[in-house]
Amino acid sequence: MTQPILSAIASYEAQGLLAKVLRTVGRQQEADAHYASAYAIAEQDNEYGQACFAAVSGNLAEALRLLEIALTKQQAQPGWARIDPELSMLTDAPRFKALIEQ
Repeated sequence: MTQPILSAIASYEAQGLLAKVLRTVGRQQEADAHYASAYAIAEQDNEYGQACFAAVSGNLAEALRLLEIALTKQQAQPGWARIDPELSMLTDAPRFKALIEQ
């Protein structure tokens, strides 16, 4: 049971990653609960924060869509996106490479 972890996690990105791990090990119900809680917070952030949340949660297509918007709105610089650990799972995607090389 991961309930004690939930109260210790302040970051919605961390909760999204926890949800991804729980899904991977077959604990879908717990994963869904963590994801829903984190998503409610993430949707209040700007597109860059939402892109980070989507990436760590495993929704890479959504992360790339939101990252493109964030970069257009100058919510982050491409150089930062290139090294942001929350976006590290996108680095091999051709679309990610195109976005950060704009």
